[in-house]
Amino acid sequence: MNNLYPLDIAEYIALAIFVCGSIVAAYSGQIMAAAIPLAVLMLLNIINRNEVEQLSRKSLTSISGVKDVVEQQVEELKTAMPTMNQDAQNPQSTQDLERLFSVMENLQDQMYYQRQSVEVMRSQIDTLLQQFNNRTELQHLDSRREALPNMPVTQSTPKGLGTPNLQQSPKAPLASPENFNYAEPTQYQKAANSAPENNQNTAIDAPLQQRLNQVSPPSEAPSASRDNLHDTEPKQYQRTACSASESSQKGTIDAEQILRRYQAGERDFTGVNLYGANLSGVCLDGVNFKYANLSKVNLREASLQSAHLEATDLIAADLRGANLFQAFMTGAKLTEADLRATNLTNASLCGANLGDADLCGSNLSDALLCGANLKGAKLHPADMLRTELGGAIMPDGTTHE
Repeated sequence: MNNLYPLDIAEYIALAIFVCGSIVAAYSGQIMAAAIPLAVLMLLNIINRNEVEQLSRKSLTSISGVKDVVEQQVEELKTAMPTMNQDAQNPQSTQDLERLFSVMENLQDQMYYQRQSVEVMRSQIDTLLQQFNNRTELQHLDSRREALPNMPVTQSTPKGLGTPNLQQSPKAPLASPENFNYAEPTQYQKAANSAPENNQNTAIDAPLQQRLNQVSPPSEAPSASRDNLHDTEPKQYQRTACSASESSQKGTIDAEQILRRYQAGERDFTGVNLYGANLSGVCLDGVNFKYANLSKVNLREASLQSAHLEATDLIAADLRGANLFQAFMTGAKLTEADLRATNLTNASLCGANLGDADLCGSNLSDALLCGANLKGAKLHPADMLRTELGGAIMPDGTTHE
């Protein structure tokens, strides 16, 4: 994930440039403004897909390697069984039997750890594939790809004395004295004034002369600035630009917005800021709060089964009685969090920071706490049946082997 993170940022930037280029192409007719960002976006998408496939192949290779080692050890045991039966009657083989039993116990422990690591790798691969298939930029890319051939292509009118083309596109504003472009009629006037000298006093057409007099530029033309250019833009374009800028920001949102969007089917809330929000008793199963700020959030008795809370900031959060069954909380910050009577069965808390957290009465059965920081945490009483604590820093500051 860390290797894919810069590519994800580049792909989001390319998507934003493509959206802006599409808007520019829709109004200016320059298809290249949208085609070039689209090509870059598709290239980045292909690179990200290759990264995911390489990670999947590496994981499958490691799994097959573990399988081969286990099968080889099983075959060695099968070949050693006849000699074990023969040596069992010999009193001198007692030491050999004890050594063999110790080896078998070590093999069982290694198989258990390998099985746990395989399950973690499999869940991470499934998560990566699910996140890749649910990427919002893929949907935007498909919709923009369908809309690109239908964009209108406008041609610029050559300047000169020819009859002006007054036919307007459906999206162009109606011609009126207020929004008429004075630059082009001025050139008509210059050409009309110079025509008698070049054509030996050739008469100018009366209707053309009358029209040139009516559209003569005012004495004081408004200066081009950011303010008056924005005022002359079509209102529909202004509304579209405002909505696009608002939707592209993931700033601070409240609990009602989260619940409304969750009920509408949205699950990805990566990086949102819910500091101090009240989400007690809500159901957010399967939600994605990766890299989100949930400090001091009230999640008391909330349901967060299979939720993605990797690298989430949960400092001083209230999680009393919450259901975090099979939650993915790798690298989460849970310092001073209240986790009393919390269900953390099968949860992945590898590398999480649980310093000074209160875990009294919580269920940590089959949970993974490899490399977690539990210094100063309260663990008694807590159900820690089959909890994996390899490399974890215990409450007294010692490291669990």
